[in-house]
Amino acid sequence: MSVLSLRFAILSLTLVCHQRILAQRQPGMVEKSGGGAYFSAEQYKIDRMRTQPGVNAQPAYKPTYEFEKPSREPHKDGSIWIGNFCRFRKPDDAQSRYHPTLSEWWYCYAKYPKDTTRLSDNFTGSGTIPWAADVQNSEGKTKCQAFLQRMPGYVADGLPFQYYDSLQRLSWFMNTCGSGDCYTEGRDHEFARGIRYYVKRKEGSENEYIKFAGQFVFSCGDDRVDFLINDKGKFKIDVIYDNWKTNHEVVETGRADNWASGEWNEVFITKDAWNMVRFFVNGEQVYNYTIPDMPIATRFTGLRLEMPYKWESKGLKYNVGEVIVESYPQWPKKN
Repeated sequence: MSVLSLRFAILSLTLVCHQRILAQRQPGMVEKSGGGAYFSAEQYKIDRMRTQPGVNAQPAYKPTYEFEKPSREPHKDGSIWIGNFCRFRKPDDAQSRYHPTLSEWWYCYAKYPKDTTRLSDNFTGSGTIPWAADVQNSEGKTKCQAFLQRMPGYVADGLPFQYYDSLQRLSWFMNTCGSGDCYTEGRDHEFARGIRYYVKRKEGSENEYIKFAGQFVFSCGDDRVDFLINDKGKFKIDVIYDNWKTNHEVVETGRADNWASGEWNEVFITKDAWNMVRFFVNGEQVYNYTIPDMPIATRFTGLRLEMPYKWESKGLKYNVGEVIVESYPQWPKKN
């Protein structure tokens, strides 16, 4: 065999091996130049679309709305309604749960944006989510920044949940809070629009449910919903609290047929300008609901990924590949 023929044979064998590796590569995984791989949400969408051409992994946002405070007289409790939706409700105190420089009256003039801000983090060191900026004190910010610097060393086929949970606890970004002082830095915009989690079960029972806890805050109370799903694709919607009451209790169960057991899956939770909350699994909507008496000016949302009780003793391990936040833009600066 000539040298040229030998080189051609080696090249052909290399190409075949590379194609086999690509075929075996899990959705969303991108090889690093120095070895190893990391999870990419964009590559995940491409890979999913190749295998599921009918799945719309990017639900289109509905046309935006602009609101102005109506001139009609409010109800006896101070609330103002348009149709079957609450437009405004008088706060318990002037600055409760709002940015300290703004009252709830300001939020009645909220202009819902045409340009959604997108923040993301795949924990490899180039994320744009302001985890440390939302920590309330300098000592906490230092700890959070130091943890973020170590984060790339923990990534192996995604970030193990225990490290992601530590980041959640160090940062205020995924939390709601009871007073405006939580929003003094890094929170000129809020992320009530939506959040995408890419998760994958590594070990443990496929019957155990992980939980995406959503808390929608306004001045008179909290509305909460828990979306739980296991690695068989079975999901359930837990109790919805309406202003700390259960008069809007909703319980729903079902199965997300396009959930891929043992693989990367996308869970997307979004809230629109009329407070309709939607749940998507791998681009397909599985459930939605609207709370009509929560003011439609409400922006603040806390969305957290949580594990079931005693998950460590149960040997349950999930990895987080990437978090993508779709948020309202910053308030326009005054001239």
